[in-house]
Amino acid sequence: MKKLLVLAPLLFLPLYANSMSKEDFINRLSSSMKAKFCDANWYYRQCYNISAQTCQSVAASAVNTCVRQNNSQIPNIINQQNNQKVAGILGSCAGRTFDSKLRNKQNRKNKKCQNPNNWK
Repeated sequence: MKKLLVLAPLLFLPLYANSMSKEDFINRLSSSMKAKFCDANWYYRQCYNISAQTCQSVAASAVNTCVRQNNSQIPNIINQQNNQKVAGILGSCAGRTFDSKLRNKQNRKNKKCQNPNNWK
């Protein structure tokens, strides 16, 4: 699972072409996370007993939690120089937060879910 959480920020790096406001970046990151994390064929929907609606709600909540926790590390303008760092901070935090919120819904019987290399 730790390898999957390390990969999480890499899923959200290509969020834009130019600089954008902090608010726009967070909105795009949240949308990207909900789309990727909650895809029916991705880890969280395959390895946790949750609906798409629950998944999207938890993903949005995880991003909001991480924005609050890391707000001082997020510049007002996101650009090519700081995009990777900010996405890494928020993506890693959101992956851990998402996982901790759903830990009791994990499907431990699915062998595919036990190997993070299956989700690259």
